[in-house]
Amino acid sequence: MSDAKRYTSIIHNIGTFLSGDLDMPLIDADTLVSVDGMITYVGRIEDVDFSNANLLIDAKQSTVMPGLIDNHTHPTLVNIAHVPATIIGSGIHCRAESRP
Repeated sequence: MSDAKRYTSIIHNIGTFLSGDLDMPLIDADTLVSVDGMITYVGRIEDVDFSNANLLIDAKQSTVMPGLIDNHTHPTLVNIAHVPATIIGSGIHCRAESRP
């Protein structure tokens, strides 16, 4: 087991907690704890020990959606399969070429 100190972040005072699950979109929680970047607890503030927290964030009744990654693109060419594409950062950049 490593002796390295773990980094604990606590987000509290969450107004709305979205799960990402269409069958159960809302979670009855006002606090989220993550350790070394991984969510380890979602629940009520009264069940959380704040003494080891490295970072405290007051969400001020904001909505929280953990794990949301917006990775969509907008292809604008009809026949995209014949266009060379390069992935740069978070988007796809295409260069159209005239073909005989």
